[in-house]
Amino acid sequence: MFMGRRLSTVNMGNPGGVAGRTYPSGMFPDPWSWVHGQAMWPRSPALCAPQAQCCCKGPWQIGPGERQPLFMDLTNWINGVPGYNLNAVESASLWDMNKAPPAVADPDVIKVISGLDDSETPDNEHAEDFISISPPCAAQAVIEAAPDARIGSQYKLDICFIARDCDGRKIRLCDCIVITIAEC
Repeated sequence: MFMGRRLSTVNMGNPGGVAGRTYPSGMFPDPWSWVHGQAMWPRSPALCAPQAQCCCKGPWQIGPGERQPLFMDLTNWINGVPGYNLNAVESASLWDMNKAPPAVADPDVIKVISGLDDSETPDNEHAEDFISISPPCAAQAVIEAAPDARIGSQYKLDICFIARDCDGRKIRLCDCIVITIAEC
């Protein structure tokens, strides 16, 4: 599962700009034109349109009774911030999206486990200890679904990663993955 996004850099210079403003060609063809009854004024670089909310990755599928590794590749994010390596999983939780409102997933139906010890007690609310990282840019979670897990059920794994540079500075990326119980 590819996760994260490449971070953009900020160009502090102003090549070809006029009075500190640059606009993409055609973005503002006529500052006096009217759209939906309101003037379309050019924005200064400090004013931004609302950002569209990012969607979860996936869906990633698992069958009833299966125990499968979920690999998370954060190469885009790590390569976008030179000098940083994936360092830790700050938080992780598995949510049951079939309930209103969503609740922590029942570990008798689906759970995040380490895969190392069958006697471990799963904790879907604080699953960060069960997720392993492989620096510089990969992580793995093992997901186990019960044999009687209902096909079509959807779950969401919320996860936050920490990356550090050699000076100890931390950056954080939070993302989510949709997990579906599927019969394939």
